[in-house]
Amino acid sequence: MARLTTRGVPAAEAARQARRQTTPWPADHPALDRGTEAAARRIARAARRLDVLTLRETLTAAVASQGVVHTWHALAGPAFVHISQAGYGEPHKAVARRVLGRCLSEVFAAVPRPPAGSAAPVMLVAVDTRRDVAALDALAAALAERGVGSVHLGADLPPGALTDVAGQIRPTVVVVWSHSWREDISQLIAALSTVPQWQPVIVTAGGAWPVGHGVLCPTLADTVAAVAGLIDGP
Repeated sequence: MARLTTRGVPAAEAARQARRQTTPWPADHPALDRGTEAAARRIARAARRLDVLTLRETLTAAVASQGVVHTWHALAGPAFVHISQAGYGEPHKAVARRVLGRCLSEVFAAVPRPPAGSAAPVMLVAVDTRRDVAALDALAAALAERGVGSVHLGADLPPGALTDVAGQIRPTVVVVWSHSWREDISQLIAALSTVPQWQPVIVTAGGAWPVGHGVLCPTLADTVAAVAGLIDGP
């Protein structure tokens, strides 16, 4: 959408074209060519060197030219894998992952949001305080690229607080992101499914969900497409 609007295509038409051209980047093997793989390795090396300026510049350029979904699946995901598989100590790997994650969050936060006064029809909830919140940072930015506002609540809020928020803002869609299954998540889904006088669509994202827990979306690309479809309607 960003590339189309820079060429003068109106935002509404750019959004429609972008939705038609969404590429479902596979989560297991997202780097589809040598150039992308090389870029992911450079990002991993910059994270290892704690070169945050290079990381921000590289990731910002990737988002501007290819969008959030491509950056998340084809660059960030493989970069995290390269860090984990590198031949240096786990403490150093943990720091590199933390630096890359923080830079990603900063770059995604800089993606322009819809203007004040616009609707925010999507509520985002994470289960894990680190991995799932990072994924929701990417999701919020990817939805913003499509002109969709969202309320990002992160993790650790109790079910009662989440249902209160849902009853207040009345989102069309609630996305719950989890990379691993826990039995207590069922309580969270049940609470969000019984908001008094309001019934949002629950999208369960992250690839860890058993069948029967809302609209299942294993990847970021899947989630963006599903949420956009629910917001836009048939």
